[in-house]
Amino acid sequence: MSSAPLAATTAGFCVTVIIPKPVGEKTMYEGYAGLIFDMDGTILDTEPTHRQAWNEVLGRYGMRFDEQAMVALNGSPTWRIAQAIIELNQADLDPHRLAQEKTQAVKAMLLDSVRPLPLIEVVKAWHGRRPMSVGTGSESAVVLLTKPPLYSPFIPMKRI
Repeated sequence: MSSAPLAATTAGFCVTVIIPKPVGEKTMYEGYAGLIFDMDGTILDTEPTHRQAWNEVLGRYGMRFDEQAMVALNGSPTWRIAQAIIELNQADLDPHRLAQEKTQAVKAMLLDSVRPLPLIEVVKAWHGRRPMSVGTGSESAVVLLTKPPLYSPFIPMKRI
């Protein structure tokens, strides 16, 4: 049977994930001993929240950002994105301070604005059937993956 492709942006790259329609009880996931997912842009749609947080923080300083340039920086450390924005706006701000303000803004709006993407259905379907994990650099992963309404079966582990 055919599958519907799902395009997801992660770490600045567009990844097409094929979610196969089940054939009886079997899917392509049967062949794997475990499943590893990326969080941002794969199982959770966090990009609108990040964009909203940048708009809020930059508005305080009368600054703006180029949305296409921001997409190209997806996956970069927040301070590096802040540095690019500061350079674009020819502002005299500390990129680490600006990044910290943006991170705080994201944390304040996370649970109200982040929504699951269709691949979360794979997580739900395979919960308890295969070992699963999330590989992410997000500082907000523990909040997003362990609290309602976006609760998932993942247990937070130590950051390495």
